[in-house]
Amino acid sequence: MEKDLISIIIPVYNVEKYLDKCVKSILQQTYINLEVILVDDGSTDNSGVLCDSLAKDDNRIRVLHKSNGGLSDARNAGMRISSGRYVAFIDSDDYVDTHYIEILYKNAVETDSDISISNYEKFYEGETPENIDDNKNNHRIVMDRNQSLEALFEDEYKYQFTMACGKIFAAKVLEGFEFPVGRNYEDSATAHVLISKARSVVYTNRKQYFYLTRKTSITKSDKFLKDDVIVAMRDRVEWFANNGYLELEKKAKVQYVLTMMGVYARLTNSIEAKKMKKSLYKEVRKTVSCDRDMSYSSKKTFFQIKLFLLLPSLYSAIIRRK
Repeated sequence: MEKDLISIIIPVYNVEKYLDKCVKSILQQTYINLEVILVDDGSTDNSGVLCDSLAKDDNRIRVLHKSNGGLSDARNAGMRISSGRYVAFIDSDDYVDTHYIEILYKNAVETDSDISISNYEKFYEGETPENIDDNKNNHRIVMDRNQSLEALFEDEYKYQFTMACGKIFAAKVLEGFEFPVGRNYEDSATAHVLISKARSVVYTNRKQYFYLTRKTSITKSDKFLKDDVIVAMRDRVEWFANNGYLELEKKAKVQYVLTMMGVYARLTNSIEAKKMKKSLYKEVRKTVSCDRDMSYSSKKTFFQIKLFLLLPSLYSAIIRRK
């Protein structure tokens, strides 16, 4: 079955500690017809040098050195020079199972799906993720476009379907598409757009993408003062509304409200943070009042929203304990 060239795009920025493990996990794939594109996004450590060194050892590796533009810009640069029939994105501090590409490709071809998605295993720095056990109840499921968009709101699938990593895309799905430059949470801002371009999506619950959470993760800093996840969720609401997905617009609106509440709860008590808290509270109240009691949300969500509006400090304390 190994016929099509698959391009793997890896944005690289100051990851000399992790890059070798990431790239070697790709070079050791059982599916070998690969084009590995390392996009050195203006690294200030030895990452760029390491990219060139790795390329000397395997002619499947291409290296692109560019000035720093951020994750989205690096992915976009990689897409522009890719030539595979399928494209995958892997973050440079993550790594994948040996059969990762083979299984994703096999699932895509056998089910005639334009996007093939894998489950993932999250681990923290200093930890070793759980080993894959192929004797467990691994299975795959095929969804049409509407079912795949619904999956963005289902606990079992929403993270896997949202993240750009952990999947392969038919190159035609990415035609004319670019990740938004200069924004974080670019996956949340674009997942629905890419899924809408696919005829069908296939998903396997086999955990074969290993996602590292580092201590320096931007999601753990006071970067919430400029939280692009709120913008991403608002964009998602507007996209569903503009494209006629009225039921999904409702779900996206609930997700938007819960996201604002979550950001509010994690903000500090600095002067700037307090200003943002005030703005977020007003926006939550405004959004909820426009839809009255959001009766289409679950009872749990309904209670969370009411608690936040009545006692935002108590809600925040509960969230921070989790």
